[in-house]
Amino acid sequence: MLPEVSTLKLKRQKLGWSQRQLAELTGITQGAIAKIEGGKVDPAYSTVKRLFDALDVEKRQEKEAKDIMSRKIVFVSPKDSIEVAIKRMVNLGFSQIPVVSKNHVIGRISEKLLVHLDTKDHSKPCDEVMDSPLITVGLHTKFSLLKEVLKLEEAVVVVDKGVLVGIITKNDLLK
Repeated sequence: MLPEVSTLKLKRQKLGWSQRQLAELTGITQGAIAKIEGGKVDPAYSTVKRLFDALDVEKRQEKEAKDIMSRKIVFVSPKDSIEVAIKRMVNLGFSQIPVVSKNHVIGRISEKLLVHLDTKDHSKPCDEVMDSPLITVGLHTKFSLLKEVLKLEEAVVVVDKGVLVGIITKNDLLK
């Protein structure tokens, strides 16, 4: 069963598509789509089906973590000093950096953590002061879910079969 024709415009807009883009994909003229969305015509079932099928195709082709992740992962080791973590973060403009041991994320060093440290002694190893690890997602985690998680977190790490393969920051969602 097809959705109500009255929802066509909203679905199209949610995908960020113009009427012209939908027209090019479906072979239905932009003018016809405008009339359908405006309720000025009663379209044939086959026309409505083509329009909603096109919108559903886009949904199935939603980007996944593997499509937007950065494969070059900058990290520190557990025994690296806090000083090393700070230098990497400052030099690269990062707000946090994962702590990685044997290709597994075991913690993170963040600006928030560093500001709240009781010590000015930056020679301590990262594993003595690190915070909880970044949230982990799989390669096929959908963009829409990543977007929701990154509303709450600064970054997520991507793993494949338990092995770290990428990282996604809020900035990566904008690419």
